[in-house]
Parts: sequence; structure tokens; C-alpha cells
Amino acid sequence: MQRPPRSQGERLLNSPLALRAYLFLGPIEAAAAMAAFLFVLNQGGWKYGQYLAPQDPLYCRRPPPA
Repeated sequence: MQRPPRSQGERLLNSPLALRAYLFLGPIEAAAAMAAFLFVLNQGGWKYGQYLAPQDPLYCRRPPPA
């Protein structure tokens, strides 16, 4: 609220914002999502490199309702 509004000619998505979103925040979010995915699998008894069949209960399991 301390800054004046942007001018009408200024773009909403500029280069610094796009670079920050795609080259900095994007990889951090991707790494966090992969870590959470592997953590949940590990808690279910899966080990790295183990084949997980489509009929495996861990593969088909749904989270409990909140």
C-alpha cells in the first residue's frame, strides 16, 4: 500500500518475475514435491529401486479422508 499502482503499460509478467518463478522457485517446489512423494512411499514400506506393481496396495492406496 506504500507503492503507487503500476502503470497501465507495465506488463503483469515481466522478465525478473518469470526468471524467479521458473528458475528459482520452480525447482525448489519440484524438489519438495518429490521429497514428499518419496517420504510417503518410504513410510509405506517401499525401498528405493523396488518395483511397485500396479496391483500393489501401496500403489493403489488412497489417503484417509480428512
